[in-house]
Amino acid sequence: MLKRTTKITGLLMAMASIISIAPAKADDSVKKIETKEGTVYNAYAKGPGMLIDAEINEKDEALYYVSADGKFHEIDSDDSWDNDYSGKLYVNNRYVGIADDSYIDLQDNYKVVDDKISDNVNDDADEALRRNIKKDDDERLNEDEYDGINGIKTANSYPSTYSPYSYKLKNARVNGATTTTIYGSNVDGSYVDADYNIGSLKVNTTGGSVTIKNTEDTYEVKDGSTTYEYKSEIKERKYLNQNDNVYRLVDLYIFKKIKGSDDSTYTDVTDEVTFGGTKYAATNVKNDSNGKQYVTVFQKFSVAQASGDIDGLKYAKDSSLYFITDEDGNSENVLGFGSGFNGKIGGTSRFAVNATLGLTSSWSDDTNGKIYCETVTPKSKNGYNYLDLSDNDNTDFDAANNNAGQTWILSKGYIKTWDTKAEEFVNLYKVDGGMNKMSAGSKGDIIVWNEDDEIYSIIATGGIAATGTTTTTTTGAATTVAKGWTKAADGTWSYNKADGTKATGWLQDGAWYYLKVNGVMATGWINDNGNWYYLNASGAMQTGWINDNGNWYYCNASGAMLTNTVVEGYYVGANGVWVK
Repeated sequence: MLKRTTKITGLLMAMASIISIAPAKADDSVKKIETKEGTVYNAYAKGPGMLIDAEINEKDEALYYVSADGKFHEIDSDDSWDNDYSGKLYVNNRYVGIADDSYIDLQDNYKVVDDKISDNVNDDADEALRRNIKKDDDERLNEDEYDGINGIKTANSYPSTYSPYSYKLKNARVNGATTTTIYGSNVDGSYVDADYNIGSLKVNTTGGSVTIKNTEDTYEVKDGSTTYEYKSEIKERKYLNQNDNVYRLVDLYIFKKIKGSDDSTYTDVTDEVTFGGTKYAATNVKNDSNGKQYVTVFQKFSVAQASGDIDGLKYAKDSSLYFITDEDGNSENVLGFGSGFNGKIGGTSRFAVNATLGLTSSWSDDTNGKIYCETVTPKSKNGYNYLDLSDNDNTDFDAANNNAGQTWILSKGYIKTWDTKAEEFVNLYKVDGGMNKMSAGSKGDIIVWNEDDEIYSIIATGGIAATGTTTTTTTGAATTVAKGWTKAADGTWSYNKADGTKATGWLQDGAWYYLKVNGVMATGWINDNGNWYYLNASGAMQTGWINDNGNWYYCNASGAMLTNTVVEGYYVGANGVWVK
């Protein structure tokens, strides 16, 4: 590795307080982050740590992995960090890729392993999926496809996700599609057939209405003396993002035929029917390459499997389709969908999913150095599903990251994000105005730096405990239990006390966390001594307004959920939910 030496002070990490989504009204309310001297050439924060190429502690340039306990482990490797390799940074929650066929083993003293780890994990995941599909399928798929799956494979991502694979159907669909999209796990081969369950789609015809729940069954409507069979089909158009659910754009088709007639007599009627209790017409109906009518809609479906199956294959437990319109059925354009998909504002388009807030937020950066954001909330009115959009806003930026559904922005000395409830950009931290590069992790750990000015700052909000210890890792070194946060192989977090035992109950470490009796960090709602508390995806206790699955709750300064009272002019009922 090329050595570049700069005399710098020792490295000390600064622990930042847990993120507050309350709008910052003045600089005094923004956490000021200490600036450190040191030359950072590159950094990548993701998951429970950071990979940093830097000169620290008056040493020559070296590669360090900052683990969840805050220690800097100097990596002993002859390979230089290949910046283009960041797409393969994490593999199977264990290995950190630094170059082609070169990985840091997080579970073996940070030793460098020279092997085709990513390829092996990909192959194992694919093989597990093949076995499951072959075992479950009952004449739904073309058997020739069992050993020839296609699709986007990202088995090296962190945390483990589901990726789309295309399988050939035994019989083509009415819309001409010859494949179905199956989302398979990048780790264990679990899967769901994504093109079957569509939830509850109310379709109105001249003879009456039907509620279509899947793409295989037919639904009867009698119009005069004739009974028709209606069915729906969907086809993936664009993958957007995921957390516990997958979000994507799909083409929706509606067909009908006279009951009992041959399937070849199906006609497309997407532009003839209406949807919902107030009978909204689908907007932007188009014809595909087969001449079939469709409208592009937004779909949200779970990666959890339903108890039933379709011809042996497991499908998504929950699924919903949303029209890209307002509540009155007027077509809308959404940030992050991209051109051709009811998108708006050019540039690099993204769609973010904030699992903690339970809302979706989209953003895109255009060629003028701006980032635009808006809050996108799936809603339903009179049986019609639509997307409720906030006004969008923009901000200048020097650097930006999107991780775990959170948009992080470095702009003129501030780190800010989009507050989905307040529907505005808020300042979270104040850093040196000279910082021009940033990397943010899935737990909110952030590093900002300026290589030329030889300064940097590290913000630790969840994944990294700020011990500031620098160590040199060597093969065969003894393993000790370090005080602080540790992550198990199954992805759960626990906290080791100074005596090496696991903490339980409430723990204050910048924010408040709750450790179960087995030491595992809790997330979501917990009940403690009769009071309900909400812990976000990073485990930190939340206060103020909280959106959980579309319901708003209020937790006071102590974290306890309020009930049967008025908060800021809004009434919350006996179950804590804001009564609209």
